[in-house]
Amino acid sequence: MTNLIVEISKYLMIFLMAVYTYANFRFFSLPDLERRRKVCGRQNRVMFAIHFLAYLVMCLKTEDETLRGMLMAFYCAQAVFFLCYIYLYRLIYRNVSRLLVNNTCMLLCVGLIMLTRLSLSRGLDKAVRQFAIIVISAVAAWIVPYIMERVWQLYRLQWLYAGVGILVLLAVWLAGNESFGAQLSLTFAGVSIQPSEFVKLTFVCFVASMFYQSLNFKTIAVTTAVAAVHVLIMVLSKDLGGALIFFITYVLMLFIATNNWFYLGAGAGLGVFASMALTASLTMYRGVSPHGAIPGQTSTIKDIRLPSPCLPSAQGDGSAWGCARGCRGRFL
Repeated sequence: MTNLIVEISKYLMIFLMAVYTYANFRFFSLPDLERRRKVCGRQNRVMFAIHFLAYLVMCLKTEDETLRGMLMAFYCAQAVFFLCYIYLYRLIYRNVSRLLVNNTCMLLCVGLIMLTRLSLSRGLDKAVRQFAIIVISAVAAWIVPYIMERVWQLYRLQWLYAGVGILVLLAVWLAGNESFGAQLSLTFAGVSIQPSEFVKLTFVCFVASMFYQSLNFKTIAVTTAVAAVHVLIMVLSKDLGGALIFFITYVLMLFIATNNWFYLGAGAGLGVFASMALTASLTMYRGVSPHGAIPGQTSTIKDIRLPSPCLPSAQGDGSAWGCARGCRGRFL
């Protein structure tokens, strides 16, 4: 019976996810507000159904009674949180997009399901920790309107935002923990945090404050220079993904503020040029060429095998298929 419920739940969750995705597109085709609200309400019900089915399957597949009780309690805590998040967000932010809130909750729901499944063997440690961070972040987001109503001169603190952001990134670069070749986190009292996530907020506040005060060429040049410092420090930390996010964010904010297509095109061109230059430099650094061997070298790009966490159990010659078979044997 348990196996039957598990198998049916798999297909049912796929079907429900398809219904949820369709509702996203259906929302924009409806002209009146009332029908849009019904679509959003349907999305909420689908999300809670997926959430329930996922934890039902994990509870049925868990033989440890203590762990099963922890799973049930964790599920209930999440369900209460999602209900509060949906309704309090609509209460505090009067003009909030319900579709955006729904999609945020769905992504959080899927992420927590995955983390719970991965941390079952360790007593849900990582899942509970991430859930606590989510709850704290949500409460902070609910406090923002209260602060904005009483502290209306936040746009005058642009240099504070920039200074804090740059100092934090410098601290990560100089003393950060290395993860997969990049310096990403700092550890305090045994707790590891990724400061670049907080710098994203200060970065956006800095750019918004600068553009709120003026859009003349001098202001744009100064703002661009400070944004470039953020990106450069992240490149030095080898956090190239984070650097790309900061770069794209700045280019889009500049375009939205000025409505100048030249800035958007120049930013896109600069991004392409930087990517090509970085690829070329990494290729030369590793002593390989995507088209063949570099003079004096014997290796080509075809000879490289990327490291994989599944290598101890991988089968084959290091190809994707071999690694996939190894991963299947290790995790499934």
